[in-house]
Amino acid sequence: MNIVLDLVRWLSSNYKIKGNEVSIVEVLYHYFSDKDYSSINTQLNIKEIESYFDSISLKYDCLLLGNIYQSLLGARHRHSNGVHYTQKEDIHKIIDYLFYNDLLDRVNSGDTTVCSDISDMVFFDPACGCGNILVYIYHLLLGIQSSNKCDTFIKPSNFYGIELDERSSYIAQLSLSLEYFMTTGEFIECDTIMYGDSLVVGWGSIVPKDRLSYIVANPPFLGSSNMSKKLKRVIEDNFYNFDGRDKLDLCCFWYIKAIEFIQNSDIRASILSSDCVIHGTILYNTFNYIKSRCHIYYDFMYDTFEFESLETYCCVLGFSSKKHDRPKYYIDRHGKKYKYDNLNDINSIFNNKAKYIELTKTYRSSQE
Repeated sequence: MNIVLDLVRWLSSNYKIKGNEVSIVEVLYHYFSDKDYSSINTQLNIKEIESYFDSISLKYDCLLLGNIYQSLLGARHRHSNGVHYTQKEDIHKIIDYLFYNDLLDRVNSGDTTVCSDISDMVFFDPACGCGNILVYIYHLLLGIQSSNKCDTFIKPSNFYGIELDERSSYIAQLSLSLEYFMTTGEFIECDTIMYGDSLVVGWGSIVPKDRLSYIVANPPFLGSSNMSKKLKRVIEDNFYNFDGRDKLDLCCFWYIKAIEFIQNSDIRASILSSDCVIHGTILYNTFNYIKSRCHIYYDFMYDTFEFESLETYCCVLGFSSKKHDRPKYYIDRHGKKYKYDNLNDINSIFNNKAKYIELTKTYRSSQE
């Protein structure tokens, strides 16, 4: 609790709601303190914060806390650590073809098992920041369960994460707990977001692999020339058997760990990253190294698109370690969708985009 209070105090000195005299700290302090702010309570007063949002006409948003915090980090800190936050429209690129579209189809068809299946889903973000991806997924799933009048709801403990910044990890935990409270009126403390270095820690020590359904991530982007000596040592120590590591963007190492982790399982993964992973040497080094060690099957791919919060360009790759008969989707840089039976010639698809229709005899046009 003390570290959360420290966070609130730090926010108070850095942020004001634009066009409003009310400080964000006045909003957040109602979670933790008396109205005169003189003595700190140890219990969360969620009812009070809800009424306070109403009184200042500020609607609670599931990503509010994380977006505020990350907006306060200095530009130098964000750049040197590859920090960025993921907007809702970009989260949909991660999740729509991973599970969300199928889930909506089941809801629309009247499938009565949806509620129980949602409660069994387990998610893991190994670069979770303030939890934007996990929290927004939770918001969507609780919305489906609530609109279908489910008897029980998916718990915060179904969402796991690793985060290098301690404050961010606490914000992620708090935001997940608040999502559950906003739906059920019950506050359950979340303790499944771990503070640590995702490139160092074994992921199996954080999340039970036999329970995990999906890996979702938007790992940090940072070119090798901009990495600190300390970070380069971490990479060297943990990826010593990969000769091409020195020239990779930081985000590539999350692909490597994710693909190695999901081997011999039904876990499916989706990662949003810098589009450097689908070009030239980085594409060749990263995925040929992966293919030499692991089984990987691509489920969907978003070609280059603009990532507005960083004013840079990104892509999304969805993958699993086992073959399946689900359609595979390729979304080009103009947003046009194509359906394949096989997407596994990733080198050819991304290095010869103008010729991708000719790459497979199983191509079926399905632009929608």
